[in-house]
Amino acid sequence: MLNLPFRVAAKYALPGAACGRFHIFIFHRVLAQMDPLFPNSEPDIKRFDKIVRAISSVYNVLPLDEAVSRLHSDTLPGRTACISFDDGYLDNYTNALPVLKKYKVPATVFIASHYMQGEIMWNDRIIEAVKQFDGKLALPSLGVNGYDCSLLENKRQILRVLVDKIKYLLPAERLDAVDEVEVLTKFKHKNRMMMCEDEVRELRKSGMLIGAHTQTHPILTSLDDVDSRREIENSKSDLEAVLGETVISFAYPNGRYGRDYNERHALMVKEAGFEFAVSTNSGIVKKTDSLYELPRFTPWDINISKFIARSIYVALGK
Repeated sequence: MLNLPFRVAAKYALPGAACGRFHIFIFHRVLAQMDPLFPNSEPDIKRFDKIVRAISSVYNVLPLDEAVSRLHSDTLPGRTACISFDDGYLDNYTNALPVLKKYKVPATVFIASHYMQGEIMWNDRIIEAVKQFDGKLALPSLGVNGYDCSLLENKRQILRVLVDKIKYLLPAERLDAVDEVEVLTKFKHKNRMMMCEDEVRELRKSGMLIGAHTQTHPILTSLDDVDSRREIENSKSDLEAVLGETVISFAYPNGRYGRDYNERHALMVKEAGFEFAVSTNSGIVKKTDSLYELPRFTPWDINISKFIARSIYVALGK
């Protein structure tokens, strides 16, 4: 269905060898079933299966480190693409890995190393707290004023406001705000959401690559240089201790240049010994791109043909 016309278009959009360019698709989670609160934000297993089947039928899916190396040695195949995940969610292991193995495609998973110890990311604490709360929620200091949480649309609006407000607070202030939300909603999270060390090791043994994503997923521009460097360097050493091998790749939390990281942080990543780093700046990887600011892009079209068509359109640079 997709194969030949899209492969021809992808070969034109992503030539190989000396003119090499490649895609890095970015995901975070693969859910067991669709989330009614955010039905189009993260794929469930069925949709992810369709996405990976389509990507693997149209593109040559390479490990990210191999794609970077071959780009700079002028040996990159045409139609190259890579798959990446950020954060280190448990469902990357339970739900995504079987699909990736089914289609025999590699992925790179960027792990926020602190959360391997059973902790939960701040944004998930908020999402889960609001998701189960059906009363009225008022947090005037954070822009939430008496929303009725019995309505799904109100919950969506509350979460958009809260996540946007809290994301760029200083780390201590951010945790205080999350604690306040949990107290008001009377919520205590019990389910593990992130991979533990054993699951990260198993992911690597299954052929996936592991990269670093700081320790606690802070917005680096909200930290001073000492704390930024500590987050970057310690995430590398944490993962190397778990895997028993060198970790060469890094992903910036949130990942937008200027807003979430800048040149200082790119230099810190290089000085920490990483060989390359990825952002969430949208685009196609080219040889002229900095090795420490590789762009990534994922279409979010539900229709798989539109998903692939948009990926090719972006690869053409339009």
